[in-house]
This record gives sequence, C-alpha cells and structure tokens, in this order.
Amino acid sequence: RGPGSPFGLTVSAEPEWSRIDGTDGSQTRSYSSTFKIVADTELITNRLYAAINLIYEPEIAKPADSGMWERSSTAGVGLGLAYRITPTFAMGAAAEYDRAYDGLAFQTFNGHALFVGPTLQINFTRKVLLAAAFMTQVAGHAVDDPRPLDLTNFTRYRGNLKLEVEF
Repeated sequence: RGPGSPFGLTVSAEPEWSRIDGTDGSQTRSYSSTFKIVADTELITNRLYAAINLIYEPEIAKPADSGMWERSSTAGVGLGLAYRITPTFAMGAAAEYDRAYDGLAFQTFNGHALFVGPTLQINFTRKVLLAAAFMTQVAGHAVDDPRPLDLTNFTRYRGNLKLEVEF
C-alpha cells in the first residue's frame, strides 16, 4: 500500500504437516494449510486502519489406529480496526467468525464460533515491530451440543504474538 494504492492485498498459504495430534497427543499423519486473502486500507491517513481477512483451512488426517483418512475444513472471515496512538504504537480490535465442516468442500456443517479481542503493535524501528492479539470466543454452537459456545470444533481463546524483522 502506498500513495498510489488505496488498499493493500496479500495472499498467503501456510502448509503444515504433523505426526502427533495436537489435542490428545496420539500418533497421526495430518496435512493441512491455512489460505488467506487479506485486504487493508487507511481510513484516516497515518491514524486509522481497517482490514478484512478471508480464510480457508483444509485438513486431512489419518489416525494411527484407523485406516481411514478424515477430511475437514474451516472457513472464516475476520475484521479489524487499528488506531495509531503515537508514531510507534497502535491499538485496535478484531473479530473473526469461523465455520467448521466435515469434508474439504464444506460437505457437513459441524459448528460455528465468533471471536473478538484487542490487538496492539509496537514499532521499535522502521524494520522491527512486535504485534500481539488476543481473542476469546463470545458466541457459537456445535451441532448436537446444547452448550452455548462451540468448544468441540474451536478453542475458547486465541493468542498471537509476532516479532517481525525486515531485512
């Protein structure tokens, strides 16, 4: 994004491979990726920023005690606002709505969740920054589960801490 471009657009893919199930520690073979399309813009020059994220996360896994591959996917949309308080410090808020499915192409709906929380960014130099975000699930529901949140398909809390160095 710059003077001639009113918005920025980023496309990313984060592949992952695992031999251990992250929830119960059992052996598995799993392959997944997070695909994101991120668009952002300045609403007020050098002060207020807005972003939208479109997210798709397919996963295939084969537990060691099963001969069957399990396929699942998650789709989501995230929104964020950040306000630059000083030239080196910005705070904001973010929300993300996610839906979980069996199948790579959203065959069977399993549940949904809404997360909200604060964000912050500290720029130490022009090329070094620290970004943090914390979100909590405030609404959601899993299929066939009477509880008010979807703790079957999603976590209760999400946190993200990044140190970025440009070189």
